[in-house]
Amino acid sequence: MTRTLIKNGTILTFDPRLGDLDRGDVLIEDDRIVEVGRNLAAAGAAEIDASRMIVMPGLVNTHIHTWETGLRGIGADWVSHRDYHGNMHGNLAT
Repeated sequence: MTRTLIKNGTILTFDPRLGDLDRGDVLIEDDRIVEVGRNLAAAGAAEIDASRMIVMPGLVNTHIHTWETGLRGIGADWVSHRDYHGNMHGNLAT
């Protein structure tokens, strides 16, 4: 079992029972959040210092542009959003 403890972050729980925590912790075991609170302890867990960071348990970022990585620099001379969208989405992305 892999355990990770994210410590001291600003936790946005979206849970009305917990509310938001200014300096909170999130304990993760394997791929599951098992506890959210303050001053959590987890022997043997890898710790991540989230001071000065926002932690949003359960948030999955599905808006990514990974597919564009291989195309970096192709549009260096494009001058407008029209050029970008026309070339990138009209031609290359397909």
